[in-house]
Amino acid sequence: MPYIFTIAALMLVPRRVVFLSDVQAPSEGGVMSSALGEGVVGRLRKRPMFLGLSEVLWLSVIIIVVASAIAYHFLGMGAPPSVELRLVARGDTVVLRVIEGEIPAGDWEYILFDEGVNPPFVWTPGPRDMTSGADIVLRSNLPPATYRVQIRHIATEELLLDDRVTVS
Repeated sequence: MPYIFTIAALMLVPRRVVFLSDVQAPSEGGVMSSALGEGVVGRLRKRPMFLGLSEVLWLSVIIIVVASAIAYHFLGMGAPPSVELRLVARGDTVVLRVIEGEIPAGDWEYILFDEGVNPPFVWTPGPRDMTSGADIVLRSNLPPATYRVQIRHIATEELLLDDRVTVS
């Protein structure tokens, strides 16, 4: 990200480019040294400095990126729905109990893994809608171990629950 500001600053630095049309014959006929070489007769006239198309495009991209970052920082993705969840182990089954709140099935996902191994990279979609008082079976036929469960709201990518449950 800091490189963007460096590039923008370098684009705004004036360049010393001399065109042949910039050289005018002096009224007194003196000899001057310029970027064109020694012995060029004439004097340089100043041309107004304008930004070219590439500089304008780069500055537009930089402004859009910075404005997007600022808007995301202040507005964010919103807050996840307010739900209260509890994990329950029933024999060899892990059950998610929804105490309060509602979330549609397509809006949440979970990972359930044994704490002794690395967590999986794939999130499992929620099997059904979360509604107040619902018991949702996340997985059954599990061997005895301590399992970690993470439940995430998809739209905001925030964890709704990060808890452990022991299956015995």
